[in-house]
Order: sequence, then structure tokens, then C-alpha cells
Amino acid sequence: MRKYHLFFGVAWFFATGSAFANGNFFVVKENCSVPLYNTEDLKQLPYYVGHYGTSCRKLMSVLLPGSFLELISKNAKGVCKVSWLRREDKTNVGYVHEQFLGQCCRQVQEKDVKYEASPMPLEEIRKFFARCPGQIPYCWGGNWEYEIELPQDYGFEQVSEDPKEQIKEEFVGMPYRLRGFDCCGVVYYVAGGLLKRTTWGIREQGKLLRCFDKKSKEMSREELAKFLDTLCDTDCIILRGRSEEDIKRIPEYSAKNIGTDPGHLAVWYNGGVLEFRGVDYGCEYRKKREEVLDRVMRWIKLVKDSKNDQCDLRFIRWHPELLKEEFKKFFPQEK
Repeated sequence: MRKYHLFFGVAWFFATGSAFANGNFFVVKENCSVPLYNTEDLKQLPYYVGHYGTSCRKLMSVLLPGSFLELISKNAKGVCKVSWLRREDKTNVGYVHEQFLGQCCRQVQEKDVKYEASPMPLEEIRKFFARCPGQIPYCWGGNWEYEIELPQDYGFEQVSEDPKEQIKEEFVGMPYRLRGFDCCGVVYYVAGGLLKRTTWGIREQGKLLRCFDKKSKEMSREELAKFLDTLCDTDCIILRGRSEEDIKRIPEYSAKNIGTDPGHLAVWYNGGVLEFRGVDYGCEYRKKREEVLDRVMRWIKLVKDSKNDQCDLRFIRWHPELLKEEFKKFFPQEK
């Protein structure tokens, strides 16, 4: 089971404080994960709560087992600035508590730093998707199934999602929990790092099955139904390109209906659509035929109504078991 508990304490620092002097490269251990934030001030992390999860916009991602990072510097508070090797073949800079490097990572030589993806088998993914609705919460920046214990010196401040409003009374005092997925995180998790971490990145990967943009001809529900019948479990549906003007002008484009990012991703599973939508909705799964058609038709309409000419809806296939001999064509860097 991919689950672990951290036991933080002063003794750890004295036992491993010298480890950073022996090398700057680390790899996340098996069955472990490392939360990466976009700020070094880990004592002031605002978050908000909904019925189906918690959200801290300072969380960039959760590094999966096998992920590499390079230590750049460490401040007096034990916060490490690291360079994170991503699937995009570039690095992103973020911040992680030193105790995660000590307990959840092992040091490696620079020559051994090589990113290798490890996607789950299809059957394992199907079992995982089946337990997502109602069991796994939404978490902004999250891509880890189990709750991650954080050091006690992390500081979280509860805020309202809307700065103009007060925290809802039913949520006052509810703690931040680092567990769950955002819309892209769930795919990043099952793909084992094969796919990129953002909607913008994933839309450029894998085999493009179909793309709906502003120039696409109108499609009837019957035609759409026939196309959806060709989809396989794990195929991604990616809406990308909506603008701030769209969000203000079109009610359906609001965070309440689509998600809180200009992009949104849903996954095809067992003839339906699985999506992590936000703290107010959590993970939703639509299986009924008409509901699925309504959802996809709404996305297509949003593309047509958008003021952004780059807005589109893409259907992507990425899993090695589905692509078979075509896999190397779309992911030439993989073995």
C-alpha cells in the first residue's frame, strides 16, 4: 500500500543534518511522496475548505516515488529550495521542508539522475478509479491518494475561497488535509509521471483522437455518442484556453461549474466521465448516457462561445496498453 507516516522531531535534525553536505541530488523513495510548495514561507499557508476537500494554492505538486530533485539551498528555518526535474524535460523551482528530504528521499549521484515513468497497469487503474468518487477528496495541487503528515512547524491559515465573503460557519476550524487530487493530479498519479502535470502540457502529449475548436463543424448528439463509444478507459478529455473574460461573461465557465484553473481535465472510465472538480464538488462520476452527453456537449459549446481563439476540447489517448506499438511514436523518450 502506498502509505506512510512521518515522525518528526529534533532528533532527526541532529542525526541527518550533515547529509546535505554529501551531495545535492535526491530521489523520492518507494511508497513515499514529497509535497512541493511555491513559497519558502511554510508558516503562512492560506487554505480554504469545502464539502469535498481542502485547497491551498501554494501547493505546486506532490513528487511521486522515483522523482528527482536537486537541493539548491537551505535557509535557517529548514526550508529547502529545490529544483524539480519534471516530465517537460525542464526544471521547476519549489520549496520543501528538510525533513522530507531526510526521511522520504535518498541521495544519489548526478550521473544516476534519470527520469523513468511507471504508469499503472490498466486493470489497476480501473480499480483505483472505482474507489475515487466519495472516497478520495479534492486537493489543489494534489496527486497522492493517501494523507501526508506535515511537520508541526508548517503554518496554515484558514481563509474564504471568496475574499469578499466570510468563512462558512460549517467549515470554521476545519484543518487542512494534504490528501487527494486536482483534475490533472489524478492522471499524473496513475500515469506514474509519464504525463506532464498541467492541462496545457497533457494536451500536447499522446495520441490526439479528436479536437473540437471554434472552427469545428457542429455535431449532433447522435454523432457525439458514436464518437464517445470509441473511447477507452484512461483517455483524457481536456478543455483548455478559456479566458478571464469568458469566466466573467459565461456563467458555465465559472469555477463552480468547471474548476478553478483556465484548463480542466476529465477522464473516460467505464463508459462515463470521471473528474475532480473542486472542494465544493469533489470527485464526480457520470455514467448515465444522457448526463455524459450533456456534460461533453456543454464543453463543446463553451469552446464555441469563448472569446479566445485558442480554446479547444481535446481527446487524448496515452496509456501504453492502449497505444501498443504506437507508444514509442508518441513517447519516444520511454523504454
